[in-house]
Amino acid sequence: MLLFKLVQTEKKIMEYQQAMYDLAKVSGLNDPHVLSISQKLDKEILFFQKNSINIPKVPKYKPVVRF
Repeated sequence: MLLFKLVQTEKKIMEYQQAMYDLAKVSGLNDPHVLSISQKLDKEILFFQKNSINIPKVPKYKPVVRF
């Protein structure tokens, strides 16, 4: 369940980044809508960082060569 939520959060992060970039290009960095998206983006990034720490890393497979 957590992994699914992290995947959704990653998609939101990418969408917010693109929306913020596009809007800032037109309206400028100090536009209230750009700042609002930036705050939403910050919340999503913090959630992702806090929860991705709990996902165990899968060890890389190292083949064993026997003679």
